Amino acid sequence: MCPLTRRNLLIGGSGLFLFSCGDSESYTAAKDCYPVTSRYIFHWGKNSSIVIDKNATNATYSLGGSVNELSWFETGVNAWANTLNEIGISVSFSTSSPDVKVYWLNSTQMLAKAGSSYVLGQATTEKEIYMLKGQDQTATTAVATHEFGHMLGIWSHSFDSNDLMYPYLNSTSLSNRDKRTLV
Repeated sequence: MCPLTRRNLLIGGSGLFLFSCGDSESYTAAKDCYPVTSRYIFHWGKNSSIVIDKNATNATYSLGGSVNELSWFETGVNAWANTLNEIGISVSFSTSSPDVKVYWLNSTQMLAKAGSSYVLGQATTEKEIYMLKGQDQTATTAVATHEFGHMLGIWSHSFDSNDLMYPYLNSTSLSNRDKRTLV
């Protein structure tokens, strides 16, 4: 790990402190940012199971996703399957005792939640994912993969526009660098 200097300390948009080394060796190894927070760090550990309620509702967010959106979301999460298998993590979908809840929001709700009308999804440290309804299959699947990456512990965004963990929707599939961030 590199020494902490003012240049290396970034404050992310979600309020998390991100420690960034940024040298070429750590960049190639996909280890350029380490999340530091006093509240939660989600590294599920090896040999774990993550249960996801992909259609959670509550008094504030009661819309739910369409059949297609739920299927596309599941496809996005499953993009991580091979990488997760390497570290002994399994994912299942159930409304019973979920570890992660997924809420589906319209554009007005997403604007209120995320503060921008351009946000397609958002992950929180409360183990919740907010997805924008009405997107096409490609966008919904890619955003699901990206947001679930945050749930897996990748709280920072990639600096490489070819990575799915880049903060903008440039890529629709996980790069090797995205995957190496976890293993």
